[in-house]
Amino acid sequence: MDGQLRLVEEAVGRVDRTIAMQLGEDVRRLLASALPDEVLLTVWRGTTSGYFTAETFP
Repeated sequence: MDGQLRLVEEAVGRVDRTIAMQLGEDVRRLLASALPDEVLLTVWRGTTSGYFTAETFP
C-alpha cells in the first residue's frame, strides 16, 4: 500500500487544502477499518479505474 499512499500524497499537492484534508481523512478511515485488504484493493481499483495497483507501485 506504500505506493498507493505515495500517489495520494502527490495528488494532495495538486488540490485545494480542504479537499486534501478530506481525502486524507477518508484514506485514514479506510486503512483503520476492519475491511480486509482484498476489499480495500477492490475499492482502490474501482476509484482509480484500475490504473494504479500494487503491481504498478511495488
